[in-house]
Amino acid sequence: PAKVKEVKIPEPVKVKKAPQNFSKIVLYGSNNSCKTQLFYSLLMEKNPLDFQTVTSVSPNTSETFKFNGKVTPLVDVPGHSNFETKIGKFLDTNCLLLFVMRTGSKEHNYLGKTAYKLYEVLTKQDLVKQKITLGIVVVKDEGFEGREMESEFRKELEKEIERIKFSRRTHVNTEEGAGAGGDYLKDIKENFELGHIQAKESSFLFMKLGQDSLRDLINLI
Repeated sequence: PAKVKEVKIPEPVKVKKAPQNFSKIVLYGSNNSCKTQLFYSLLMEKNPLDFQTVTSVSPNTSETFKFNGKVTPLVDVPGHSNFETKIGKFLDTNCLLLFVMRTGSKEHNYLGKTAYKLYEVLTKQDLVKQKITLGIVVVKDEGFEGREMESEFRKELEKEIERIKFSRRTHVNTEEGAGAGGDYLKDIKENFELGHIQAKESSFLFMKLGQDSLRDLINLI
């Protein structure tokens, strides 16, 4: 029989994703969510546990942070309610917003308050038009382990946002519900899921503070 010549099949060409270039990276979220530790971790390229921080009362900013070889402004916006109406001033079309929260806060109704803050960000009219890049970062506290707990936390967050969405739809003609000109969520009939978020890109990350958290955060970006 004739010999069959072996043909070597070439390896598939791997297309490397082009590195993102952002006009600015903004950390925002609830109080005591470790935002400032993550800010200094990114800035100094160190373990976030190396930094002991206090609740910020004014924004922390850096004009020297390098991301993908390019100097990119880095901003840590306080979680105080005073900044809920001002967050839009820190964002623009080509920025990355990292919304930070925790799993184990003992603050009363923490998840509900955090969901409200996230809802307000997602439905600001100017931000909806800009379609910013969004990363939701959940810092895992001691004892929070496993995919099951992560899945449950995500579902509870979605439920909290659904409650807010239902309330906004129900009271759309009241002063409380009429102010959100970009509130596309209240018009979605299905129960809220994170996939409903309108953003240029969106990611969801659970992370523990430690040596690997900086790597995880950079991979998210």
